[in-house]
Amino acid sequence: MAPVTAKRHYSASSFQIYNISDSSINGDAAPDVCMIDSNTFVDLISNNIDDAKNADSDKFAYAVGDYLRLPKLYGAEGFDTEKLTNETMRNWSGYLYPESIVHSYYKAATIECGAEEAKIMPELLRKTVGHYLDALPDKFELRKIFLDEEVVLVHLRIGDIGHLNDSILNKLQELKLFNPRFIVIAGVHSAWMHSSMAWGMKESDAKYRAYENARFAFKQLHQYIGSFDWLVCDPDLALCAAYLSKKLFVHRGGFSAALGLVANGKIYVTNELEHFQRWEVKKWPTWEMSLSKDSRLEFL
Repeated sequence: MAPVTAKRHYSASSFQIYNISDSSINGDAAPDVCMIDSNTFVDLISNNIDDAKNADSDKFAYAVGDYLRLPKLYGAEGFDTEKLTNETMRNWSGYLYPESIVHSYYKAATIECGAEEAKIMPELLRKTVGHYLDALPDKFELRKIFLDEEVVLVHLRIGDIGHLNDSILNKLQELKLFNPRFIVIAGVHSAWMHSSMAWGMKESDAKYRAYENARFAFKQLHQYIGSFDWLVCDPDLALCAAYLSKKLFVHRGGFSAALGLVANGKIYVTNELEHFQRWEVKKWPTWEMSLSKDSRLEFL
């Protein structure tokens, strides 16, 4: 694969947009252009909420899907067998991430449902994201970018996977034919829980493995669809982008599912989104039944 570079072409106080291309511009000669090497990638994806560069096992990753208990939404067996109340989650998220959307959500859920078991209430989540967006200094810039009908916001879960399969790449390639601009979210949170514990790797090795995985997937994507943009931001701002976006492609995992829940435009899904499957459930509505009434689901 050709070398891939990231050239910053938009910057706001809380996010940046890089264009991913095969530009041959030398990074040393042009400071605004950087090769996506490991150290640069670590610097870019480290954010105010989940500082992946400095995270350790004492600071849990800001895994939005798990904090919102999204696997319970589609009836995953064995997930969170311990009863966690809204108050528990409010206190926990407030200790770790007091300014986050997740904490704001659980504060609202505690007021609405008291000490009941924590569960995702999609309409309340959408309201929380809307309030968070209204308070952002960059809200006007975000609206200008993501209310554009020609923009597709694409979330890719790649940090703990390392590649995109041909099916997904082909679907994205087809989608790009009719939509000129892709903006990709692919930030890697401090994945020590997923990598260090699951695979018995040293924490530092697990982090860099995640970053290298993402870098490889970027090269794959560029090979299939050509130039695209990369949204560098924290997870909460990514939720705001999905909330605004006219077109959203979700890949797999809890964060993709959370982005779909807050979206109000067209949502593209494939069978890789586990949450889309119609598992039998008792108390928990399935993911697709929980989407905004203003959204439109299209299965690719």
